[in-house]
Amino acid sequence: MKAIVKITGMLDGFIDKACSWGLFISLGLMISLTLTNIVLRWFSTTILWVEPLVRQLVFFAAFLGGIVATGSKSHISIDLVGRILETFEMENAKKIVDRLIIVFCLGAVFWLAHAGYQFMLIEMEFGKIEFLGLHSSIFVGIIPAGLVIIGFRFFHHLLASFVKE
Repeated sequence: MKAIVKITGMLDGFIDKACSWGLFISLGLMISLTLTNIVLRWFSTTILWVEPLVRQLVFFAAFLGGIVATGSKSHISIDLVGRILETFEMENAKKIVDRLIIVFCLGAVFWLAHAGYQFMLIEMEFGKIEFLGLHSSIFVGIIPAGLVIIGFRFFHHLLASFVKE
């Protein structure tokens, strides 16, 4: 079990670094492209593909942020039962509740990823060319891909919860 956790941990670390850099680059591109278009408007011109690209970068950055937050366990959570169990120093019960929450999150994320995949298939069939010659299904593909990566990070947390530090 420790070997599996070590392997998933290495992959999880790579995902964290790649997504953090991707988030940094996306935010930098959003700011610089938007600023460029604002300055170009002073001269009565714009780059037409910048605004649709920035919209897609915002969407991409939202999923990257979710992936990073899931890995650092800083995502939104309402854990009243866990806090009560901590207060009464019931560590074993808290571990069980934490694992159940992760399993529930895994189920929800993979269900949403499946729905996102179905949506992407529909978009592939009925979508259109957006900008720069790219089909809209490429951008919709961010949904299932991001959710699968979030699911993997939850899965790693679940495995790691069974291994003593």
